[in-house]
Amino acid sequence: DNIRTCVYTGDKSVTVLERPSISLAADGMKFRDIDGGGTERYMEVCDGYTTTISANSNMDSYFEWKLGNAVGKAKTQTTSASDNYSPTITDDVKIYATATALNGCEVTDSVDVKKLESPTLTITGPTDVCTGSAYAYTADGAENASSYVWTLGNGTNYQNKNLNVPFSGTGEYHLKVLGANNNGCQRTIDSIINIHALPSLTVSGTTSTCENGDITLTISGADSCSWAGVVAPTYSDQNKLKMTDHPNVTTRMYYVDGYERHGEALCSSHIEIPISVNSAPKVSIIDKGYIAGNVCENSSVKLEATGAMSYKWYLNQNGATNPISTTKDLVHTPDEGLTAIKYYLYSYDQDNYQGCSKLDSFEVA
Repeated sequence: DNIRTCVYTGDKSVTVLERPSISLAADGMKFRDIDGGGTERYMEVCDGYTTTISANSNMDSYFEWKLGNAVGKAKTQTTSASDNYSPTITDDVKIYATATALNGCEVTDSVDVKKLESPTLTITGPTDVCTGSAYAYTADGAENASSYVWTLGNGTNYQNKNLNVPFSGTGEYHLKVLGANNNGCQRTIDSIINIHALPSLTVSGTTSTCENGDITLTISGADSCSWAGVVAPTYSDQNKLKMTDHPNVTTRMYYVDGYERHGEALCSSHIEIPISVNSAPKVSIIDKGYIAGNVCENSSVKLEATGAMSYKWYLNQNGATNPISTTKDLVHTPDEGLTAIKYYLYSYDQDNYQGCSKLDSFEVA
């Protein structure tokens, strides 16, 4: 039972490939102790912020990035000695960078990123405003903002939670506020304010009338109106754009506010309308025939009017088609069989029967 052992000895050459090195760098990168000794890198980034991390290698390599277990940035198509990755941070995450050299060897490094809470900003205030007026706004950071800086449309900055803004011109206005908290995180929000023009009011209708007459005025350029200074107005509808009044003095001023609504903004303009009330002529009728209200049959009635510029006499009918005289003097013989007759006189304060008029009468038995 002889046991023989045969041994063969040979050699094989093995090439050891160089592994690339990798190091990560970023603004704000810090180091902390870890259990068991040593340190690790970490970063603190505000929620919603974008941070840039650079990876550097001692060899030209392909770089690939992962955001936790997810692909953050696909492997580069060309090789270089460095690469950058700029993720937006929304949660605590570990970021990995892998460098693969042309020889196939690879190396991975990582950094922990801790998310810091950023302010949650809101702006309270109207988004529709009227030019020429000031409005109040309040910035709120859901209790995690410690300071506020407003940026107005003219570039002026204002530091306060509350802001009162006077607006001018028309169009869009960008109102911005920056909020910062004790973490050192900041956030800016932008509210677009629509500045609306005031109503451009115009008046149509006559602004003068005769004694005991009416004035009718119509306002254009607004959705609705309010009136002051009127005596006994009537309106065409609930918006009061058309108004009829019966003024009772020689001069009067009407005050009108016109309104247009734009969202929550009610813009208004004010105008004043002077009106005049012209007096009717003060007319006297003189009995030239000395009949003292009585006349004999087949005799003439002789009357004279004074105090006006033009006249129209009518017989028995108030405003009949054809006057019996158009001068200040009336000479008229009543028809036989009449027991009473009444003359009506329209007097005008201008020639050609224009201007304010007055009605008088004279009765004869």
